[in-house]
Amino acid sequence: MAVLAQLRNAPAYRPCDWDLKADPDGRAYWLHHFREHADVLLPLIAAEYGRASAAEQAAFRADYLAIFDRVAAYPDAYPRIDILLFDELRTELQARYGYRDPFRGVKARENEAALALLPGVLAEIDAASPTARRELIAAGLMAGNIFDLGSRATIQRYRDGLTAFDTTRATQPRRPWAVDDVDAWWRRWDERPAYAHVVFFADNAGSDIVLGCLPLVRWLLAAGSAVTLAANSEPALNDVTAEELRPLLERAAAL
Repeated sequence: MAVLAQLRNAPAYRPCDWDLKADPDGRAYWLHHFREHADVLLPLIAAEYGRASAAEQAAFRADYLAIFDRVAAYPDAYPRIDILLFDELRTELQARYGYRDPFRGVKARENEAALALLPGVLAEIDAASPTARRELIAAGLMAGNIFDLGSRATIQRYRDGLTAFDTTRATQPRRPWAVDDVDAWWRRWDERPAYAHVVFFADNAGSDIVLGCLPLVRWLLAAGSAVTLAANSEPALNDVTAEELRPLLERAAAL
C-alpha cells in the first residue's frame, strides 16, 4: 500500500509548518481572527441549537474568549502554537457545550443550492473545447472554494450574499493567479500516463465540493484514474464530513 509522503516519518510530521510560538506578530494576528470568530459561531449556535439559552450562549462566549486570552498571556504554557491548536481548542469547547456541528444547517442549505446547479455546470464543461474545459474546471475549483467560513474575507462575502458560484467565477481575476500551477499540472497529464489512484482531500461543503471538486473528480475518472474522496470524520467549520459526503455523492450521481 502506498504511504502518503508526509507520513513516511509520522513522528516528524507537522500538519502546520507555521510556528506561531516563534512568530509573535503571526500569533497576534491569528488570535485576533479566532476571537472575532465568536461572532460567526454564536448566531449559528442559536439557529442550530434552539435549546441554548441566552445565558448559556453568553457563558460559551466568555469561555471561548478566555481560551485565546490565555494563549496570548501564557504562550510558553503550550508545547506548540499553530492554527491547528486554535482549531482544536475551539472544537473541544464546542464539544463540552454540546455544539458538535454549528455549521450543519448552513452546509445542508449550501449543498442543496450547489446540487441544483451541478447539471448546468457539467453541461457547460462538456460543451467546451478541451482547452476551455480545463480552464472551466480550474476556475470552478477557485470559485467553489470561496465558501470557506473559516476565512474573515469569505465570511464577509457570505454575509453579503456574494458567494454565488456563477458570480464568483465570472468576477475572478484573469490568469495567471498569484499562485498558479495550472498549466504545469495539465501538462503533466498530457505528457505522462494517468495516475493509477488519486486521493482527493475534500474541503468545504456546498459549491466547493459539488461545483469545484466533483467536475475535476469526474475528469480524473474519465482519464483513467481511480479516485478516493477523503473527508473529515468529525465536523470542522463548514468542511464536508465523510458522513455528509456519502449521500451527497449518491445524489450527485443520480442527477
